[in-house]
Amino acid sequence: MTPIVSSSAGGGGSAAPSPNPFRPPAVTELEAVLASYRLRFSQITDREVELTRFPSMVGVFADECFHLGGFPPTQQAFVDAFVNHYWEAHPTLFLPHLWPGTEARLLRAYPSLVRDLHLACLLREAGLAVIQTPDADERLGIDVLVLHASGYAVRLNCFLDSQRGRAFRAQKLRRRPPQGLSLELPLDRADARRIGDFDLFGPRHVAAILFQISTLVDGKSSPRTKNGRSRTTEARGRERQLPLAAEPQRTRLTHRAQPGEGDGIYRTG
Repeated sequence: MTPIVSSSAGGGGSAAPSPNPFRPPAVTELEAVLASYRLRFSQITDREVELTRFPSMVGVFADECFHLGGFPPTQQAFVDAFVNHYWEAHPTLFLPHLWPGTEARLLRAYPSLVRDLHLACLLREAGLAVIQTPDADERLGIDVLVLHASGYAVRLNCFLDSQRGRAFRAQKLRRRPPQGLSLELPLDRADARRIGDFDLFGPRHVAAILFQISTLVDGKSSPRTKNGRSRTTEARGRERQLPLAAEPQRTRLTHRAQPGEGDGIYRTG
């Protein structure tokens, strides 16, 4: 195969709006674009490709978003951009016998990148200070970082609540155990906000995230034990010592969701 000239309209759907460098897209604008995009997937799974440490997919995605004024590329444009970016530095990934597996992995990764971007936009519109960078993702395994007004930072770990999604999250935990305050956000397809072909987080999830962030931060000032640690911190320390099972260790919300809040969010770290 040869390098591809990427087209933002590739992969189905209309092209993203013209870049606007002065502000990120509003959620309604982002969802309108996503509704026109189409997804495709391959059933191919190449073990050699799956075990290969890929160069930065999130970096390529972020670069494409930057050039589109904060809007994501289409799925095909993302694949094309990855090829063009890494064709010379990582030629093995594009060998004829490995390319089908490489492409399949890229196609699967794309919706999760879009989901993280969409969640970050939702949280910003809810008034939260949000950081989402390729460097934080690649080096620290942080999908989305929320900076609370109290000065604490809370990591949001997003993944699809499927067998493959849970396995990928468990693998990521083994490579980079979470540090500090953290929320696991497994998205159940039955509870997702459906926009076109995409399963996304919605307002109900944001309300639950806001509640759990407040709970985590408030716990930092809970009564102290004899050794000087807060009871909440001591309890979290015990949770971190649990052996890693086939899927991440999780604690269900004890909070009963109010109308519009949502369920299925977990605390760790």
